Amino acid sequence: MFSISWIPIEKKNLLGVSQFPGKNLNNFFDLTLFAKDLEIINKQKIKLIVSLLPDIELNKLGFDDFIWSKEEIEYIKFPIDDFGVPSNNKFDELKELISTIKKNLILSNPVLIHCNGGKGRSGMIAALVLKAMKEKDTIKKVRENVVGAIETEEQETFVENWI
Repeated sequence: MFSISWIPIEKKNLLGVSQFPGKNLNNFFDLTLFAKDLEIINKQKIKLIVSLLPDIELNKLGFDDFIWSKEEIEYIKFPIDDFGVPSNNKFDELKELISTIKKNLILSNPVLIHCNGGKGRSGMIAALVLKAMKEKDTIKKVRENVVGAIETEEQETFVENWI
């Protein structure tokens, strides 16, 4: 079942992380399930969705991200390999992504970050956003709200070393 783990910012549920919307138990995209997940997303008034899935993962799931163009939700794709961290040549793009997320949060626009399982990559990006918002103990804060978040030592080190 699809659910969003919220990481409170100033006591508001604005920054959410989740698994891939529409993913069934067999790890495939299901349009009926996607419609139900989309209802949850719309009820939460999410204005921005950030997908961290590379095309190879989207293809394995059987998903075409064109489906988001039909929704009134901004959709940003920032691919990161499973269990990985952003590549060095994406530094400027990552800073821009974090800035875009931060701007939405400042305007009280809920943001959803998702990867396949909603833990490693999503948790890592959420922690970077918290750092940009001058939060303290960002890894701990993410893990308190997202069980199993930031799955690898490499992801943890990436967050710790982020400026």
